Amino acid sequence: LHVLLLHGTGMLDDYYWWSRENLRRAGAHAMARAMSPQHETRSFVEKVIEAGGTGTCVTTFSMRGHGRSEVTEGPWTTKLLGQDVAAAFKKLHPGERAHVNGLSLGFGAAMQIALEHPEITRSLSGSGVLGDRATADARGGFVATALRLVAWFFSRRPVIDVLGMNLMGFAADVVLSCKPAGLMSALFRYGTTDGFARASASWLGFDASARWPTLQPPLLWLAYPRDHMAGVSLGAARAEFAAVKAAQGPASRSKFVEVSVTGEEAHCRMCEAPDEYVGELMAFVRGVAADSKT
Repeated sequence: LHVLLLHGTGMLDDYYWWSRENLRRAGAHAMARAMSPQHETRSFVEKVIEAGGTGTCVTTFSMRGHGRSEVTEGPWTTKLLGQDVAAAFKKLHPGERAHVNGLSLGFGAAMQIALEHPEITRSLSGSGVLGDRATADARGGFVATALRLVAWFFSRRPVIDVLGMNLMGFAADVVLSCKPAGLMSALFRYGTTDGFARASASWLGFDASARWPTLQPPLLWLAYPRDHMAGVSLGAARAEFAAVKAAQGPASRSKFVEVSVTGEEAHCRMCEAPDEYVGELMAFVRGVAADSKT
């Protein structure tokens, strides 16, 4: 099994993959303090490898403008970020295919990879973003529209410059209702204003809905009741998934999972309840892998 993990906007590529101790060693002390106790002994990657069994390989990347990757001139698009990852994956793992999983912007990039590079995509999975931004926001009514305006406001370069990444992290903590408290503030501390602004603009302009009927790999859509990211309502997510499932036909292994362990899960699911997230992900991955052998 080969699993490719993609991060969200403004986040260190390794933030939800690393153990608390690894973060301390890397000097990311604020992030280590914000991580949940569940991350103290085993990292997200270790949980994935353990669930996948012998021979499981995990790859992560810092997307353009994040972590150790260069902050290039804008504008960026989610399609461009997906192309970056696909090119890097092909170079590192020629001839291989991966189960591509992403959070938020990372799910958008994963969608692009699955739609444009099925030759490297064995399955697609993720949470926290929609393939059709505009329609989803309009369907969501006043609340979704208001949240989209908030997201638009906080993604404007002058706002980011004035607030700085620390205050931007605080705002994200409030809007996204992430657990543990202070998580986004800790993550954003290690980002850059240029990278955040350009990645946010690419996310707000994302629309892959017209190509959903062409999606070939099986899809696992993980949806959470309190994900307050603009437009990501359960109804909108179900509608998009239904379009994919209908196009793929009755034999499709694609699956929509609404998960609520505590009733408080929000945007950063893998930090809030990593064991449940990994359990759903790897059960799906193992099923797809078994089908490919028959």
